[in-house]
Amino acid sequence: MISKYRRQIHVAVIMGKMAGGGVESSVLNHFRNLDHSRVQFFFIVDSDSEVVPKAEIESLGGKIFTVTSHKNFIKHMKECYDIFKLIKPDIVHSHLNALSIFPLCAAKIAHIPVRIAHSHSTSNPHEPIRNIAKDILRPFACAFPTHLAACSKHASIWLFGKRKTENGRVKIIRNAIDIAHYSYSKSLRNAKRSELDIGEYQLVIGCVGRLSTQKNQIFAEDVFAQL
Repeated sequence: MISKYRRQIHVAVIMGKMAGGGVESSVLNHFRNLDHSRVQFFFIVDSDSEVVPKAEIESLGGKIFTVTSHKNFIKHMKECYDIFKLIKPDIVHSHLNALSIFPLCAAKIAHIPVRIAHSHSTSNPHEPIRNIAKDILRPFACAFPTHLAACSKHASIWLFGKRKTENGRVKIIRNAIDIAHYSYSKSLRNAKRSELDIGEYQLVIGCVGRLSTQKNQIFAEDVFAQL
């Protein structure tokens, strides 16, 4: 399906609003470790994005295109379609969960051969209005992609359903990290403890994540209480 005359595989990556979150980190970790002579990313980001690592992306050969936010989904789809016709990617990979139907619909109309919908999360019980919109869109999640992906089985079932998840239709792609960044360093440990005035043998437990329902800090508090 991918042209044999092109040396690189071109992937249009639909990022939505980039704000330095976990999805962006995972995608960028994959991007940094690609063989860029064989695969190259074209990042399509919403115009209201807050954190776009333009210099790093371009230094690795990637390109960035800005589109209207998916909140104006008609204009968003039109601009995505125009970009697809311009760059003619081999693959469109959307990371917008239920909202992926908009860019992937545009990709299908533009005759992009490989279209991937990627589920990264589920619903948030504290976002009732968004959940209504997601519930309306979810039945159409499989209408436009040719391939399905998710970061976990739970995220897969939420967006694509139990049957597609269990029959192997969905590819589970675990979020990627460079473990070298998290290797133990005695000097860093001592410096941070000194900065925070923590004793050498004092027990410290860190909880990393933004304050949100998905990160479940309430559970962390229950664990700390038991400890």
